[in-house]
Amino acid sequence: MVRPFAGLGIALSSARASSAAPGDCVVVEDSFVGVSAGIATNMTVFGLSATEDDKSVAAANKVFASLDEIHEYFVSQNQSRK
Repeated sequence: MVRPFAGLGIALSSARASSAAPGDCVVVEDSFVGVSAGIATNMTVFGLSATEDDKSVAAANKVFASLDEIHEYFVSQNQSRK
């Protein structure tokens, strides 16, 4: 069996190790293959793209321009729950 993306196994192993269902996990990816693998695991996929017109991560659930932007997103989500 050819494994086109080793991170797929890592993501699923990490979910299992933390007793989390894949659907309760978030994966951050910066490539088409990574985004596709994340979708295949039923995880929420955050695409990381340096350019607005980068189509390689367009299938992600949400696309961000930087890790700082992802952090700000989580902070805002946490504040809205208070």
